[in-house]
Amino acid sequence: MKPVRRERLERALEQAARISGNALQQLSADQKMQSQRQHVCTREHGQLRLIPITDIRYFNADQKYVTVHHSDGQSLIDDSLKQLEEEFAGRFVRIHRNSLVAVKHIDRLEKTEDGKSIVVLRNSSPDEGDMLTISRRHLADVRRQLKGR
Repeated sequence: MKPVRRERLERALEQAARISGNALQQLSADQKMQSQRQHVCTREHGQLRLIPITDIRYFNADQKYVTVHHSDGQSLIDDSLKQLEEEFAGRFVRIHRNSLVAVKHIDRLEKTEDGKSIVVLRNSSPDEGDMLTISRRHLADVRRQLKGR
């Protein structure tokens, strides 16, 4: 408050300087761990809509867009697949360079007649078109993650 006394200002600045940049980063990291998102946000018809992470079956990237396939349909989001993979590492597994699948929604893995591995999701019907191919590169990781659940 005005008028400012020099000695009070100096004391306040000294006290503020005691919190280092590292301490602030640690506090920020701790807060981030405690407050992991429970929803992803999408814009539909000019309105924001929150989709619960528990309702998401998989994320699919196509060029610069990421589509969220969830219990109520599908929506576009602004997050990148890499960001989503890092944030939800324990809940989603990468099966292809363009797909992340919710581990809890995976029913089983199958081989097709042409030798490709696919993910079969729980409660999926053949006409939904949810045949998700697993790349050879990610197959071992997917199996490892499924054994750990």
